[in-house]
Order: sequence, then C-alpha cells, then structure tokens
Amino acid sequence: MVYLAIDTGLRKGELTGLTWKDIDFENSTISINKQHHYVMGYGTIESKPKTLHDDGNAIVPHRPYIWFTKFLQKHNLPKITFHQLRHTNASLLISSGEDIATVSGRLGHADKNITLNTYIHVIKSKEAQVANKMDEFYKGLKVNLA
Repeated sequence: MVYLAIDTGLRKGELTGLTWKDIDFENSTISINKQHHYVMGYGTIESKPKTLHDDGNAIVPHRPYIWFTKFLQKHNLPKITFHQLRHTNASLLISSGEDIATVSGRLGHADKNITLNTYIHVIKSKEAQVANKMDEFYKGLKVNLA
C-alpha cells in the first residue's frame, strides 16, 4: 500500500476503498470509484471518491496509518504521516519535470491552482536549478561578457 500511495498519490480513503475488481492488471490501470471514511458512532462508511487487499475485504481507513507508523519506528525512520506519501508523489513528479496540469489532474485537484499553491516550494526549487543550469551554460561558453 505504501508503494501504491507513493506511485499514485491516492488519498488514504481512496486506497482503502480499493478492491481487487478495481485493478485491471492487463491494462495496468486502477479504477478509483469509491473511498472509505471512519465516522464516529457509525464506523467505516463508503462514499464516492472526492474526485471522479490481502483477503479482498475492505481495509479500515485508519489501518494504513497504524501500520505505517509501526514500520517507520521499526526501521528507525523519521516520522511522517501516511498522507505525506501523497505529497511525496506530487513532489517527485514536479521535480522530474512533469507539468502542473498533469500532476493536478493525477491528484484529483479541482483546479491546478490548488496544486500550484500546495507545491510552490518544489516549483521554486526547480527555478533555482534552472538558474544554476544557465550559469553552467554561460561558463561553458567561455565568453567574456564584461
């Protein structure tokens, strides 16, 4: 589930809502058609996703967080939330040069400005990398601009 979270950027509720019939191994696609939530007093409920497992039964929505926390502790890794795996996915995509519109659509954001505002730090980091590349380019020219 951790790999799937990092690879797809799915929300926890979307991940826990998956069943085997949602996965098309032949075409390498996943259908996100429901999500699970825990509601105090009612238990786990199923709803439509915000945007359009081992034994095949539904996973309780808080279970990935519990497992993930234990995994991090066991391997002496820094504590992060399960939701931060979604941010890791988006940051890796943006850092590798994927355009914001594609990343926004993949994350299911209603507007690409949500993605821009959330990941502005990654975009600014990429801008600094571009500036450094231009510096290297000019150094390679060995032209005196003065």
